[in-house]
Amino acid sequence: MSFFTVVGVLITSSCLTSSVRSAMATSVTPTASPEDEGEVIVIGGSQSSTENYISMPNTEEVPVSFSEYPVYAYDQNSNSDMHAEFWKTNKECPGGGHDCLYTEKVENGRVTGITDKDGNDLIQQFVDDLYDGKLVKLDEMIEEKGERLQKTRKLSDDNKVMMKMGEEWKEVEPNKQYTMEHGSGSSSWTQTIELPVGQYLLILMILYKMTGKPKPRVVIDLPAEKRET
Repeated sequence: MSFFTVVGVLITSSCLTSSVRSAMATSVTPTASPEDEGEVIVIGGSQSSTENYISMPNTEEVPVSFSEYPVYAYDQNSNSDMHAEFWKTNKECPGGGHDCLYTEKVENGRVTGITDKDGNDLIQQFVDDLYDGKLVKLDEMIEEKGERLQKTRKLSDDNKVMMKMGEEWKEVEPNKQYTMEHGSGSSSWTQTIELPVGQYLLILMILYKMTGKPKPRVVIDLPAEKRET
């Protein structure tokens, strides 16, 4: 699993669409948490795509001996929302070596978490940082384009992402293609829209934050796949 320029606002965001694995049948299911402090969002199905502020070192940069499963570098202070800047620049952690990297936690062939050496979860860290205002570029985007986003994206009554397609609002799922017809006659054209899981989750989290909903807890359950050498 991997987690974080716009037509509308986020639909073709290049910072969320670099494919790691093809995603076929993914579900994002909000459920009430026992503490009632915000929902638990379960991401299940097949693998997804990377998000912004994150880089994925290849096996030449980080050998398979470190982890046979995908490895992630996360930089909340990156000056680019396309990658983890410290990794792109130095190909190592800020203090040197690989201690800051996150690896997939695999149980019975399923990815149940993406954690660092101290057990901190990458996806939840991303959500925490978004809610805590630490992802400056995303907060700037919300400030500048949030109102525009809400004209074409909103939450359903059960907190799923909805998109305005033509005059209709439709609930959308990640990794599923939708088409929209534009214009008429000889000037008509068809737009195909597909939200990878990472992009879906980012839009979902932005809508959660913008509408004042409590920060959710994100749980993943995805098929494991080893790194290519």
